[in-house]
Amino acid sequence: MDADRERDFALGFVEKLRRTDAFSRLQRRVDPQRAPEAKARGSAPTVFVSWAHSNDAWSSAEAKAWQAEVADFSATLVQLGVDADVDLFHLDEPMDWTRFGPRRIQESDMTVVVISEAWSQRWSGDNDPRVGAGAAAEADTLKGLFARNQAEWQRRLAIVLFPGTADAVVPPDLDRVARLYVDLSEPDSVEAVVRLITGQPRYPKPSLGSLPTFGPDERFAGQGAQIREMRVRLLETRRKMRELKSSRSETARNQLRELSMRESALEGFIDALLKEDD
Repeated sequence: MDADRERDFALGFVEKLRRTDAFSRLQRRVDPQRAPEAKARGSAPTVFVSWAHSNDAWSSAEAKAWQAEVADFSATLVQLGVDADVDLFHLDEPMDWTRFGPRRIQESDMTVVVISEAWSQRWSGDNDPRVGAGAAAEADTLKGLFARNQAEWQRRLAIVLFPGTADAVVPPDLDRVARLYVDLSEPDSVEAVVRLITGQPRYPKPSLGSLPTFGPDERFAGQGAQIREMRVRLLETRRKMRELKSSRSETARNQLRELSMRESALEGFIDALLKEDD
C-alpha cells in the first residue's frame, strides 16, 4: 500500500471510529421507545425511506456513493431504534418491485423522502417515462394519501436533504412538509430525524400550571383608593358648578362660592396625596 492510500485508509478508519462513538452516545441519549406514540403501540415506529437511485447527470461512481449514503442513513435509523426499511435492504431477495414501495408507504407510520433532483422529477412527472418507475410509483402513492387526508399526509411525510442537495430541488407543493438536513458525520442532525419520527420535541411544552392569585397594589388599595374617591367628588363638584353658572339668583351665587372652595380643597388634597406616593 503506497503512502497516500495508507494515509487515506487511516483517516477513513479514524473517521469511522469517531462516527461510531458519536452515534453510540446519541443512542444512549435518544430512546424512541419512550416516545408517546411508540409506547402506546408497544413497538418501534416504522419508517419507509423513499429515494431515486440516480440523477441523469451523475457518473456511475456518484450513483454508487449516493446509494451507499442512503443505505447508511437507513441503517443508522434502525440502529437508533426506528424500524426503517428501504429497497436496498432487499436487493438480494425475490421481490415484486412494482408493489414494494407503494405497499411500504401504506403500511409504515411515516415515509422519509431522501430528496434529490431525480426524485423531484418523479414527483412532478418531469422524468423520462422509461426510467425511475419505482420512485414514480411511490410519489403517486403519496399523492393518493394527500387526496384522502391532507393532515395525515403531512404528519406521515418528511423530507431529508443530504449535504450538497440544494433546497431548490424540493418541489413547491412539498413546501409545507417537514424538512430536515442530515449529515451523517454530525449525529445531532440524525437526532432531529429520530425526534420527529418518535414525537420527542427538543423543547417540550410543560404541563399547564395553576393560575396565581394576585392582590391589588398597595398604592392602588390604599391612598390610590382615596385619590380615586376624591377625583369622583371633584368631578361631581365641577358638574354642579357648571349648572349654577347659568343662574343669576343670589342663592345660586352663594352655592357657587361654596362649591368653588370645595373644588380648591379637593384639588389640594389630591395633590398632597400624589406627592406622598412619589
